[in-house]
Amino acid sequence: MSAVANQPYRVRFAGPGDSEQFMQVIALADPANPAPFGQARAVLASRQSPPLTHEDSMALVAETADGTIAGALVGGPPRWIFEHPQLAGQRAVLIALTKRMTMVNGVAVQPEHRGRGVGAALVSAAESLAARAAMGIMLLNHTPDLAGFYRRLGYTTTDRMAYNLPSPVGLLPTVATDPELLAFKCLDLRVRQARVKGAHFPVIGGLLPGTGIAPGTRLAGTRLRR
Repeated sequence: MSAVANQPYRVRFAGPGDSEQFMQVIALADPANPAPFGQARAVLASRQSPPLTHEDSMALVAETADGTIAGALVGGPPRWIFEHPQLAGQRAVLIALTKRMTMVNGVAVQPEHRGRGVGAALVSAAESLAARAAMGIMLLNHTPDLAGFYRRLGYTTTDRMAYNLPSPVGLLPTVATDPELLAFKCLDLRVRQARVKGAHFPVIGGLLPGTGIAPGTRLAGTRLRR
């Protein structure tokens, strides 16, 4: 199918009536394994409410003037925080993280609408929504071929990163699952990638209260030291 010329798009919240088109489009984010996006159907069926579009989840569409869904995005709390061994039993930290970090789990654009800024518009809308909800960082995973695209949108791409979290959690590492890469973008001036001597990967400080990283901090084994 040929590209659609001079087509305007409107990004809006997705709802139950979008389910069929939404699921067809979002499956394009991972054609070989669309099953993880099954969660999107449950999000669409739930009640729209803040802080994101559906409580702590978000579902957005970019539609044409005739109501065709050209692109879709689904996101929410990173699933890995509920599975990370260092966070086991740390209910207070887990709850705090769900209020300060969110993740784009999938974003896809219909082939005939690609190259027209639809994906970028969806990601930008998700960032604005997350920032208004006081999220400190936006995360996503992507294949290596999309690294340039996300860098142009202001994301840092890496194969591993870590977060400075309150005791007793401390330094929390995350590693990309091959062949994907991790990407992040800080949405809050208090949240930033710190210079940590000996850490050859991004270290994020300031996500939760009391977790800023002072100048001169170094990595000693698995801990941050001054």
